[in-house]
Amino acid sequence: MKKVIAGLVFVMALGNANAVAEEGRTDHPRIGGRVLLKSASPEEFARGKGTGYITARYVDGTIQFEYDAIVLGGPNSERVASADVAISVTQDESGMKVGDRAIDSNRYTGYVEEIFENGIAVLRRDGTWAPAYAAREYVLASELGRGIATFPPSGLSVGDYVLFNGEFRAKIVEIFSNGFARIRREGAIWGGGAHHIKRISDLGLLENAKVSRQRIKKIVDEKVATPDYEQETVAAAAR
Repeated sequence: MKKVIAGLVFVMALGNANAVAEEGRTDHPRIGGRVLLKSASPEEFARGKGTGYITARYVDGTIQFEYDAIVLGGPNSERVASADVAISVTQDESGMKVGDRAIDSNRYTGYVEEIFENGIAVLRRDGTWAPAYAAREYVLASELGRGIATFPPSGLSVGDYVLFNGEFRAKIVEIFSNGFARIRREGAIWGGGAHHIKRISDLGLLENAKVSRQRIKKIVDEKVATPDYEQETVAAAAR
């Protein structure tokens, strides 16, 4: 499969009020369905012309593809062959799902907003409070690291306290399947350099944190956990 794109989109994903699902049809692509134009260039994706909705189907096998972006002074749709678009799906063959937390090869994190049948995922990057104006990256879903709770090779889990750069203590906030983790440095102000993306292989689990984690597991197993268990972990890691 040809790798089609790698670009950013800064446009609002707009719905089509006139696109109505075609009743009684089970074949794809369907009217009202979300699709990605396979031949779109990075520039077209950046202008919001790479994804959109199907507004009509024709007997010759073509469809009317309406862009997400509103093109001022020009056509807002085009007629293309059905084979030229990839339909939206909820999960990729790699196991990535819409809504998953993910990280790309440049260590940008975000949410998987859409996935298409040709393996392309839309990663909505963190850092913008309004999702409609967030930076979006189009990348193969198989090239993303998916958010997970524990990284099996190391045994590290979200919530563990670790040592990085040989001296700083931090808490693991997120772990990704490609071997990276987001950590929050202990004692630092949130947003002021507190969060770092590090390779899991560069982190060391604090010995006291191991003991504390086992203690917390015992408390949870015995169903007597309290809201203070995380504070107990911090205290144990500091001793």
